[in-house]
Amino acid sequence: MMKAKPNVARKRGRPRKEDVENREATSQLILRAALDQFSTQGFDATSTVNIAQKAGIAQSVLHYHFKTKELLWQESIRYLFGRINKEFPFQIDTSEDADFEAVLRFVIERHMKVASVYPEMARIIIIEGSLDTDRLVWLTENYFRGTFKNFDKVLDGARKRGVIVDMPNHILTHIIYSAGSVLFSIAPLINQTYGVDVTNPLQRELAVKCVLEILMNGIYRGKQAPST
Repeated sequence: MMKAKPNVARKRGRPRKEDVENREATSQLILRAALDQFSTQGFDATSTVNIAQKAGIAQSVLHYHFKTKELLWQESIRYLFGRINKEFPFQIDTSEDADFEAVLRFVIERHMKVASVYPEMARIIIIEGSLDTDRLVWLTENYFRGTFKNFDKVLDGARKRGVIVDMPNHILTHIIYSAGSVLFSIAPLINQTYGVDVTNPLQRELAVKCVLEILMNGIYRGKQAPST
């Protein structure tokens, strides 16, 4: 009678390439599903059960990758801004010799394009920006404070050179940000009321141009002569 071979544990070492790729693919799947849920339902109304169902995986798999809902929320935000910064690099010149009108146009156009491609960002800002929570503190410290400081430099330089009106930065900044955030986050409403899909590439490009024109040059064209 042959003796059974003893079980030998596989030596620990570098994980196999296919295992790493599978884990990364699953993590990406979870993060995309989490971002969709957090940006539409909000943190409190979202459960890991919902996210797992959206991702098409078991809840146990989700918890293997992300131990808590709080951690998953943070990682989904990092995932979002990582994609944004990779696709839309934020590189501006705020030196004394900079063309601040051109810089301002770039910043506005970039924000509009980001909001059009990633409406999740706008929805996260609207949801979390209206709540005084630890999540807002985390968002501010990790993303918003630095972004707004860079934008302040642009506004300060443009104001100093007479390019823009003399209004407080916190008002100008959020008027500009709201233009993109609201427009593309309520795309379903616009489609229902006007029959226009602003997420369509052509309509998206038109919306970016229109908002840029309004913010830079205004909507008022002066009084018309009375008709005869």
